[in-house]
Amino acid sequence: MPDASAYVCIHSNAGGGHGTSYIRLDGEYGQSYIDETYVSASNEMGDIINKKIAEITGLAENPPINSPHLILFNKSPVPIAYLEIGFYDNASDLAIIEGSHDSIGKAIAEGIDEYLKKAV
Repeated sequence: MPDASAYVCIHSNAGGGHGTSYIRLDGEYGQSYIDETYVSASNEMGDIINKKIAEITGLAENPPINSPHLILFNKSPVPIAYLEIGFYDNASDLAIIEGSHDSIGKAIAEGIDEYLKKAV
């Protein structure tokens, strides 16, 4: 049994876009130590945190990125929120990323708290 209730992976993006998103699971994770609610729990946590980040920072809220084959998702025994916060090649996103560390951290913490309260 892991000591953690959740895992949050924080990234920034590039490629000409803008805003914030999370990677959404849509595959099967049938390993013996992964709970059957793993996919829905991870997606719910990612969605909650992403909404908080957009709300608090002003970054655009983008739809989730579907990517079922990341090894991180296949090896974690607890739900994962894999966040893509802003595009560092977009000047307005970069200004928020560089100037709003506290706001981004607060949004992540509030999102985790909201998710954990629902998960109990």
